[in-house]
Amino acid sequence: MDAIEQELKQTGTVRNRIYQGLARLIKLRKAERLFHPNSHMEVVDCGDSIFSFYRMASGNERILLVHNLSNQSVYVPGTGRFMDIFTEQQVDFKEGIDLDPYQFLWLKPID
Repeated sequence: MDAIEQELKQTGTVRNRIYQGLARLIKLRKAERLFHPNSHMEVVDCGDSIFSFYRMASGNERILLVHNLSNQSVYVPGTGRFMDIFTEQQVDFKEGIDLDPYQFLWLKPID
């Protein structure tokens, strides 16, 4: 067990990178009120390989979550301008977007 704990603490190891990534996801989920279990959810059908849904709160506040569940790149149709809260990068859907295998986006609309 000590070896695993050391790997978790040592920057750059596989276990450390996985741990840090998961810790960041948990922190983001806790900070985002749209992830509250009582938030309204609406599933968006984007095909068999994609799990996509909106989480919504009162007013116009919403987030679009798009997850590629396959080991292949997939095309996701759609339009709009979003901020990916995980990568902190802007994402522009002109006619859709290609997702890499297992890639996910947590998208807040940009007005």
